[in-house]
Amino acid sequence: MSHASDVSEGERKWAIAAHLSIFAGFFVPLGNVLGPFIVLLLSKEEGRFAEFNARESLNFQISMTVYILVAGFLTFTSFFLVPPIGILLILLPPLLVLVNLVLVVKAAIRASDRRRYEYPFSIGFI
Repeated sequence: MSHASDVSEGERKWAIAAHLSIFAGFFVPLGNVLGPFIVLLLSKEEGRFAEFNARESLNFQISMTVYILVAGFLTFTSFFLVPPIGILLILLPPLLVLVNLVLVVKAAIRASDRRRYEYPFSIGFI
C-alpha cells in the first residue's frame, strides 16, 4: 500500500466518496451498497488507495446489510415466539445502523488523512 505522501488528491477524494456514498441508502433502496460499488467502478483507474477504500466500504456495507437483515428477522420471529426476547432484540437493528454510521465517519476521516482503515466485522465478499 502506498504511503500517505504517495496518495494523490484525486485518490483521496475518491476514497472519501467511497465511504460517504453509503448515505445514498437514505434515498435509494440498497444505496448504501450501490454507492460504494459505483465509486469502485469509477475510481478503478485512479489508484490503489482509492480502490482499497472502495472495496473496504463495499464489503462492509454488504456485511452490515446482511447483519441488519438477520437481526431484523431474529427480532421479528422471536417477538412472536418468545416476546420478552423479541422486546430486547428490537434494539439490535437500530444499534447496528448506529455502529455502521459511526464506523463510516471514522473511515472517511482516515481516508481524508490519506490513511488506510479496515472495518471491523467486515466479510471479504469483493
